[in-house]
Amino acid sequence: MQYEIFSHKVNVEGEIHETFGILATDSQENTYSFEDVTTFKSELEKFVAFLNEENVSLKCFKIFLELFVENI
Repeated sequence: MQYEIFSHKVNVEGEIHETFGILATDSQENTYSFEDVTTFKSELEKFVAFLNEENVSLKCFKIFLELFVENI
């Protein structure tokens, strides 16, 4: 799996906010997107670096993502 960050804008009660998500690509070039993970880009960059260094599978990614979101 290869993980990378993407940004997008969301409208919350009439205000536009930039949020960051994760795009995961497997060895068959299938992509999976996880939107609105956080607004903290620097923390997400560290998390994505960890995912790529450890070559985390998609099944394990979901567990790590839950832990990440709980701790930001």
